[in-house]
Amino acid sequence: MDQATEATTPTAPLAVDSFEHAAAVAARIVSRVEPKPSSVRIDPTFPSGWTITLAFLSHEVRGLFRFAASVDVPVSRVSQGDEFHLEALTHVDEVEVRGFAFATTEQVAQLQDPPVSDTVVPAVTPTVGTSPTDIVVPDTAPVLSLAKAAVSGRAL
Repeated sequence: MDQATEATTPTAPLAVDSFEHAAAVAARIVSRVEPKPSSVRIDPTFPSGWTITLAFLSHEVRGLFRFAASVDVPVSRVSQGDEFHLEALTHVDEVEVRGFAFATTEQVAQLQDPPVSDTVVPAVTPTVGTSPTDIVVPDTAPVLSLAKAAVSGRAL
């Protein structure tokens, strides 16, 4: 009767600071996002670790919002003229993951329900005083989660 003479060695988990680990994380994220990003970069970071960058074209913006919703992070936006720079940043399995896209005002408006103006809410401005009533707090606006609105299909 033949018996195996070689011992089998279990596959060791990938080291968190290895390129292979970062590539596996990137593959797992991309497989779950539609539409897919137009490019995926994996770059080393100092002192050890990796950063994954997911770049979405303007017609793929919904993919950025779905990525953000899948990892439960908000999508930040910065107005740049008549377009917006959108970005979501998180860590997945100890790897930094950044997704970004550029979108027009019209594309951003389609992803929001209801559309939110691009006004900046002023910060709390304390005044000099001795009682709690001496602090001036300006009105604030409610925050709409663009990522959850995009995934739920509202106003898309």
